[in-house]
Amino acid sequence: MSILDSDVLLALIRSTEDDGVVEFVKQFPSRPQTTALAIAEVTAAIYAATDPRLRSIRDRALQDLLRGLLHRRVLPLDADSAITLAKLATTKNATGSYYPLGVLIQAAISRQFMMPLVTGRAGDYQGLDLELHPLTLDPVPAPDPGPVPVPVLGPVSAPDRRPPGTGGTG
Repeated sequence: MSILDSDVLLALIRSTEDDGVVEFVKQFPSRPQTTALAIAEVTAAIYAATDPRLRSIRDRALQDLLRGLLHRRVLPLDADSAITLAKLATTKNATGSYYPLGVLIQAAISRQFMMPLVTGRAGDYQGLDLELHPLTLDPVPAPDPGPVPVPVLGPVSAPDRRPPGTGGTG
């Protein structure tokens, strides 16, 4: 068995655009699992979309995935995984920084359940002693942030152009 991270789930949701992801997942001998964190990350990405039609399509695709391929296959962050997470939290990556919490949660669950992690971001997990199955994904465009707000500068007064001695200041 293997665990699919949020990048792979997003790719599966968009699989109508890239059948290679579906074929990659099918190569594993048993049905995959995912984590509650991955579901939360994917749901957040779906609801960040500003296009309601796209949001609806992807939300429906996620629900279909959870009722189909991933039915009853969502792993929790349980007490044992939380202890593993706490131990991993002291680990620094190659640059000397601590790993992001989301990476640590996925790693802890993967280690606790002794399952390889299928991810599009294998580099994020380097140094955490995990079995990884890297998947090369097409870059996902950043969510549309919507209209760019125009800064409000307040009222702008025009210079007084009246001739001197007629009430002007100049």
